[in-house]
Amino acid sequence: MKKYLPFFIIILFIITTTCYSSPRNEPTIIPMLSHDEYESLLEILPTLQYACEIFDSPNLRPLRLLCSRLIHNDCNIPSILIGQALGNLALVLRENKTVIFDSKGKAIFKRLINSLLYTTAKESNKKLPTRGPKVNTTGKILAPAISQQIISGVTYVLSSSGIAGGDVIGPSNSTNNAIALFSGNTGKIIQSSGITIDNSAIAGIAQLDIGNLRLTDNTISSINANGNINVSPNGTGTIILDGLSWPISDGATGTFLTTDGAGSLSFSIPSGGGDVVGPSSSTNSAIVRYNGTSGKVIQNTGIIIDNDNNVTGVNALECQEAVVPSDLNLKESIKNITPQEGLNNIMKLRPVTFVYKNRPDKDERGFIAQEVQQVLPSLVIKTNEGHLAVNYQKLVVDLVAAVQQLQKNFEKQERPNR
Repeated sequence: MKKYLPFFIIILFIITTTCYSSPRNEPTIIPMLSHDEYESLLEILPTLQYACEIFDSPNLRPLRLLCSRLIHNDCNIPSILIGQALGNLALVLRENKTVIFDSKGKAIFKRLINSLLYTTAKESNKKLPTRGPKVNTTGKILAPAISQQIISGVTYVLSSSGIAGGDVIGPSNSTNNAIALFSGNTGKIIQSSGITIDNSAIAGIAQLDIGNLRLTDNTISSINANGNINVSPNGTGTIILDGLSWPISDGATGTFLTTDGAGSLSFSIPSGGGDVVGPSSSTNSAIVRYNGTSGKVIQNTGIIIDNDNNVTGVNALECQEAVVPSDLNLKESIKNITPQEGLNNIMKLRPVTFVYKNRPDKDERGFIAQEVQQVLPSLVIKTNEGHLAVNYQKLVVDLVAAVQQLQKNFEKQERPNR
């Protein structure tokens, strides 16, 4: 019956035009609404009003006028106006593939269409089809926004036998298997999306946020600036990233992450090294020493070697030989230190005893670096900590010169006696 609907609508338009276009010198008989038709219209009035609300079509102007007159209990309504209103509504429903009537309302709508067609045809001497249009029953389902509307004792409610409730408006078309989204914040309008779900996959997602995890194209990132991303297999499963199978637990202390060359990573101790455990922190440029006798643990020291290869922090040094490079081929600008000069330098030094503040239980013997610096500045250096230190080894040179001068003085004293 759906195929006759355009034909019926065209006929209604021709009849309407014919009735309203009659010459003025010929009286026009305009058929009026019957009592039964009036009662039938009141039964479907809530649905007609709802159609006026959801469809913004200029073709529904006759329907809006009809609803207004019915609301004001106007029984003197021309059948032609009703024909225009219902015919245009049928056209709009067909264009939008929409169903708004339940089975009872659909029957009333068809009966009114048929009645109006025959009434109008009789008055206009037109031969029309003997059957009315079939209301489209495919597409989305719409119903009045008010779950119950009572007019003239007729109540519309949502029932399993027909759609007379529901307040959500769907789009004019949708993508198969697409997820529906609310449009706006009214809770009454839904729209199609580009995300589809079939039996095995979800497609069309550009970005997916799950908790602190964000999936975008081929990137996994943390939503929070300093958030962690945890990857944990279930049970005995493994973590495989780009073909590499990663261990699911931490390795033992001192082990390294190694590969077997076939895509499996594991923690192990490489052969030939990599088995020494270091301290949790260390001093920059400090000498490393073993902690214990296992050969596997090292610790920090207070002995520092600076960039000029100066060693500081040694409290006591024990060695069989201590030598300093002294080859002539390594030296230039050589000058003699006279015996008298050496003796003078030694005589200006003040030998003292003392204790270090960090070792108050041990007596020490030596010089004050600041005093030595005034006499022999080349024997004094500044440590990394900013303290002065004396190179006692170099003091031997002035001691030798001083002994030579004392020997000369002794020989001079001995000559007169000879």
